[in-house]
Amino acid sequence: MTVKIAHLVLAGWLLTMAAAPSAKADQHDPKLDGLFQRLKLKELPVSDAQALEDQIWRIWHASGSPSTDLLLARVETMLAADALESAIKLLDEIIAISPDFAEGWNKRATVYFLRNDFPAALRDAEHALRLEPRHFGAWAGLGAIFLELGQDAKALLAYQEALKINPHLTDIAKEAERLTLSARGRSI
Repeated sequence: MTVKIAHLVLAGWLLTMAAAPSAKADQHDPKLDGLFQRLKLKELPVSDAQALEDQIWRIWHASGSPSTDLLLARVETMLAADALESAIKLLDEIIAISPDFAEGWNKRATVYFLRNDFPAALRDAEHALRLEPRHFGAWAGLGAIFLELGQDAKALLAYQEALKINPHLTDIAKEAERLTLSARGRSI
């Protein structure tokens, strides 16, 4: 039951982050390097870490293509209405228009996860990470996917990767700790 609650919290967090407003940029924006360097500082106050996360998400959500950004806004509306099938169709279009837009792949992975289509979610999360290896949201999502697939060791590794990039993900840190504790005395 605890794992299911953690998954619901994670899914909610991913959807909240996915709804961040956009700015003109993408995962190649040079501002990201500095933001990630500051985000890695564990002693940051919570409000500063949240502000950095928000800036990163805003950059990630801007494709640089007005049509892609418009479709992405429609996807967010559909997700709020729980119209997952319609969201998938628009995300397919986004990926066709902007195949190098990591957040398109990450968002579709999130929707597949919500539909319990874990193989498709895994494929898209991994693709997002090939495009943006620092995507802590995709790493966190990958961890949740592996948990659903019963692959706790891989889930833990994915969560650890997310935490290397963003040590301020408290729910992910708790889940990684839970997995670590459950692995003590046995091999996961």
